[in-house]
Amino acid sequence: MKKSIVAAAVVLSIALWTVPADAGLGVKVRGGYTHIGYGDFNDYVEAANVSLAGIAEMEKIDWLPEVSAEFTFSVLPTFTAGVGIGYLKGTSKFSFGLGGDELSYEHSVRAVPLTATAYWEPPLVGLHPYVFGGVGMYHTKLFFSQAVTVGGDMASYEADLTKWGFGLHGGAGMRFEIVPTVGLDVGVYGRWASISGFEGTATNQDGDSYDAYLVRDTVEDPVSGEVDYYGPWPTGDSYDEGTVDLSGFTIFIGVTVGF
Repeated sequence: MKKSIVAAAVVLSIALWTVPADAGLGVKVRGGYTHIGYGDFNDYVEAANVSLAGIAEMEKIDWLPEVSAEFTFSVLPTFTAGVGIGYLKGTSKFSFGLGGDELSYEHSVRAVPLTATAYWEPPLVGLHPYVFGGVGMYHTKLFFSQAVTVGGDMASYEADLTKWGFGLHGGAGMRFEIVPTVGLDVGVYGRWASISGFEGTATNQDGDSYDAYLVRDTVEDPVSGEVDYYGPWPTGDSYDEGTVDLSGFTIFIGVTVGF
């Protein structure tokens, strides 16, 4: 964890090392919709929906809203650097009942990227296209909740798992000048961020807590036998770890303000 915090601090300070004293400052605020792969979870959902055979349907986590804010500074007339923070979150909920038996399930993924980005804008008269690329440290948190009631007996758990992870991003956009210091941005960017090693705590229906890690494997369930599984599992058992793949693309719109 200490190494992750240090790495995040380095990401935030990379661009600051080269800023001249008279650099022009600005702020970028952007929002849009992001498509992520999240293969481990979405593959699990597809398999589960086949088993449910129309009785009910689990939701994938693929399109989710994302917002970000960034401080920028002009290093050269065509080159700008920035440091920023973002937020994206997706949730999948699922429930159904059959007779007196019930099942409810919820999973959410939340990521807070701390980013350092370089922008290059070619010197074109009347047009403001730009390309950019950078790095980020992603603080990612997973939440799981499940409750099963069979014959009046309920078994349930809730779990929070977290991990810092590294990512790369890049893309292109166009800025439309509203006034000399304010512009409207539209564009698209891609991201690579595949994060594993999630750990945390789970709590069952009796209030007992235990250390857990993220698993994507076929596990031996005490009630159902061998089942395809993605979620928290008690630390110490040797199952394959799960991965949160935030890689994908974002279509964004935003505002840039210069000072």
